[in-house]
Parts: sequence; structure tokens; C-alpha cells
Amino acid sequence: MEKSKDKGDVPPKRKYSIIIQVITSLFALFYVWFFILSFIPSPQGSPIADHPYTPWDIEMVTVKLLFILFLIGFYYSWKSKMTAGLIYLLWCAALFWQVMYISKLLNISGDGVMFIPPILIIAIILIISSLIEKRKEKIALT
Repeated sequence: MEKSKDKGDVPPKRKYSIIIQVITSLFALFYVWFFILSFIPSPQGSPIADHPYTPWDIEMVTVKLLFILFLIGFYYSWKSKMTAGLIYLLWCAALFWQVMYISKLLNISGDGVMFIPPILIIAIILIISSLIEKRKEKIALT
């Protein structure tokens, strides 16, 4: 780890990691809220869908499975940037499939597509960051 000149300063590499972790954590909190809403019934229907409340229909099951995949990616975002980035890319592709295929199959709106861009950006940043760090390590060894 790089040493900084002032005691209170965080090295640039660590600042970057902290920013990504904060953004990912905020998204995770929002996603947890969305996940909890998927279990709450209401007389008008599901609070997150535009059809009658059925927590175990195909759409809601895929929402729950995608949440688990996101949590796995979130765990790895603290351990391995490359692994987390790849998991988030898989999550984006799976959510895109869910929105395009299942939502069209059930004739519902598919508003879940709004979740894809922020995580796609985070995934790309994590992968690029991991590749840059590996390149720097390789250069440092030679």
C-alpha cells in the first residue's frame, strides 16, 4: 500500500476503492428496499409490479434470484474486483433477459430495466480497475 505524506490522507488507490464501495452499498440498500417490497401484498396488487400480487410467480422468483446474485457480487466487491465485475455483468444480462423476455411474456411493463445502467457502469469500473491493478503489479515485478 502506498504511503501518504499526511497522517489523515488516504492513498489514492484506497480512495477510489472507498468511492466504489460507497456507491455499491447505496445501491445495495436501495435494492434491499425493493426486495422487501416484493413480499408486501396490497389490495391493488404488488407494490413493485403492475399485476395482481403473487410473490411466487415467474417474475417474482427471478427478482428474488437476481437479488441473491447481486448479493454474491456485493460480497465479492469487497474481496475481488474482477470477480465482482463479472458477477455484476452476469446480473445485468440476467436482468435484461428478465425484463425483455418474462415481462413481455406476462404483458407487464418491465420497469426493472432502470436498474441495469448503474450496475453496468460499476461492473465496467470494477473490471477496468482490476485489470489496471494487475498490469501495475506485473510492471512492478519486472
